[in-house]
Amino acid sequence: DILTALIITFIIILFFAIFWRDLMLLSFDPIQAKALALPTGFLHYGLLAALSLVIIATLKAVGLILAIGLFIIPGAIAFLLSKRLSSMLIISVFVNICAMILGLYLSFYIDSAPAPTIIIMLTGMFFLVFLRKSFIDKKNVNIFITGAK
Repeated sequence: DILTALIITFIIILFFAIFWRDLMLLSFDPIQAKALALPTGFLHYGLLAALSLVIIATLKAVGLILAIGLFIIPGAIAFLLSKRLSSMLIISVFVNICAMILGLYLSFYIDSAPAPTIIIMLTGMFFLVFLRKSFIDKKNVNIFITGAK
């Protein structure tokens, strides 16, 4: 399992390292990508293949519920904290690592299953970030409306 995960990780990193700019352009402006004669079909299906490989490896390693949580919640947290894709990727990886470490540590001490504990940690992180972001946005709106600082 570890060897399979390492091979898939290497393939994914290599694919993104080679085609990062092209994938960014295709994701945000497919018409421009076609106008520049980029191999849009190859990039599109390559991205889908990369996603499929990651999903297969994750399901095999951690199971369905944890895999779904590890894909969705960190991305949602990163989206709340950043508007740049590169920053979102870094934030979501950091959030995943923190949730995994904290969830495993907590599950050991409260004698529970690790997967649900990790999902609870991710959900808690999301709600904290969501509440903080909502409070900051509300405060900024009030400053804008009243003109006060």
